[in-house]
Amino acid sequence: MFMEDFSLRYGGTQLYFGMNSTGKIEKRLDGIKNVLIVMGRSGAEKSGALLDVKNILEEKGVNYEVHKGINPNPTVEESDNIARHASEIKAEAIISIGGGSVIDASKVASVVAVEGGTSEEYIRGKKKPRNHLPLIAINTTHGTGTEIDRYAVLSVPETEEKIGMSIIYPDIGIDNPKYTITLPRKHTILTSLDALYHSIEAFTGTKTSPLIRDLAGTATRLIAIYLPKVLENEENLEYRYYLLYASMLAGIAIDLGGTHIIHLIEHVLSGMNPKLEHAAGLAILGPKLMKHVYLERPSLTQRILLKIAPDKKKISKPDDVEKVLRGFQESVEFNYTLGDYGFDEKDMDKVSEISWKLIREYWGDNPPFLLRDEEELKKELVSLL
Repeated sequence: MFMEDFSLRYGGTQLYFGMNSTGKIEKRLDGIKNVLIVMGRSGAEKSGALLDVKNILEEKGVNYEVHKGINPNPTVEESDNIARHASEIKAEAIISIGGGSVIDASKVASVVAVEGGTSEEYIRGKKKPRNHLPLIAINTTHGTGTEIDRYAVLSVPETEEKIGMSIIYPDIGIDNPKYTITLPRKHTILTSLDALYHSIEAFTGTKTSPLIRDLAGTATRLIAIYLPKVLENEENLEYRYYLLYASMLAGIAIDLGGTHIIHLIEHVLSGMNPKLEHAAGLAILGPKLMKHVYLERPSLTQRILLKIAPDKKKISKPDDVEKVLRGFQESVEFNYTLGDYGFDEKDMDKVSEISWKLIREYWGDNPPFLLRDEEELKKELVSLL
């Protein structure tokens, strides 16, 4: 097996990658007396990451408390509660252990704990993030990319909104493949598909560049190779290493290039229904919506899909796009619909109305996809029930 430890500096994050990466947080803790550890329900414990962190803190003589129970699709209230807890114990740093939900909530909380206000004020742009508690992000999935990018996404249940924003880069990012071994099979699939759509959207977006395409193209190829392999042998560290590496590359790709229509509509869907996992929403939408990206950006779409299906002779029409993506997803045991999550045709009226409004606000007359109007969008969404 070839699993080399390495580090890199990107944005405001010093990232450590590899089997020995966790110990690198020790120096960042010099002079710190109190730390808040943030985690989800049980993944940090099952992965071994929580125990590793506690051992480091205890050896350094650092006091800590654990803030447990951050949910998928975290809310502004959950982020505010983290900030409040950090203030109560006079935390000098936050160590966030988990996937995108935990790290995103911790990013916003690290700002609120220092600057005051509420998480909702920041994600709506009413307040600007200036300072934050030092944040160490220990990633336990191979899908998020948030351990190295500046974005966070939080939900506002009262208005059924899910809002993303540029907030902060973690000060330290840790990508240790051993923490992904205990991912449940469904989460292994979903987090990998999350990284896949990060790559596809960054590759085909309006901000694409040779660098973004190199990063996203490599990530897509690695996911296409190693996700099927890891499903055959879920404890293989080499396979997990390369899925985690792909996820990290995809995180940089979206930090540089952003996402587009698939993420936009998924946020509308899971804002309405938090039971819809983010990656499941992306994968349900992706094959259908990428047909419209192909119509506007055929060359870029062909190039990225050939990373998934290199033996395919030709991708020359929209149906080919859907077949490649849906075929790959079915081969890795993903075949869910919006109906499986309780959506019905009436819901699609609201989803298409909100999504079309956001599309016009973000891209005006020059989106990176070809959809004629709101009615066409609704028709496509209904077909996914």
